[in-house]
Amino acid sequence: MELSNAAAWLESLGYVHTDIRPPNLLLDSRDHLKLSDFDSMAEIGTLADGAAPPWARVLGPEAGSEEGTFGLNGARSEQFAIGSILYCMTRGFEPYEDEDFGHTESTIVIDRLQHMMFPDLHEGHLDRIIERCWKGNFVLLKDLAVKTKLLRGAVGLPRAASFETGYRLERQKECQRLVDLGLLVND
Repeated sequence: MELSNAAAWLESLGYVHTDIRPPNLLLDSRDHLKLSDFDSMAEIGTLADGAAPPWARVLGPEAGSEEGTFGLNGARSEQFAIGSILYCMTRGFEPYEDEDFGHTESTIVIDRLQHMMFPDLHEGHLDRIIERCWKGNFVLLKDLAVKTKLLRGAVGLPRAASFETGYRLERQKECQRLVDLGLLVND
């Protein structure tokens, strides 16, 4: 729930993270998930550079003219990564990590993902969400966030508290200073 909420919040600002994968997910002392490493963040609708499988996929025939590319940055690419994260969290390993493809492993995984040949899933609520993420069924990330709020236990979990106004304003000024220095300038 916290990951999909973070992605939906970025979407509301017109951005996507583009690098959702386990090393960029942190847990605080209360086991709340924190999304980190925003250096690859991109505007929605721009060409996606993609990431390593299984956190991104080269699009297949279903994408029409975008086939063979990572497509555009947006809900489709982000939810795919979130689906793979959910799979990893519920299985304890990455999609296809439990199979031995020998020296052609990355090529086989890329091909399988491109042709939407995903690992087997079950009938549970989480697996249905994983499947919908992998197939790009959520039009917006906020739709995914709404769905994950319905997961058992999600409603009872404490919500993130807002920062005090003074602290927030200081952080906002620091962020603006970094932007003014050119931190977010595209090359």
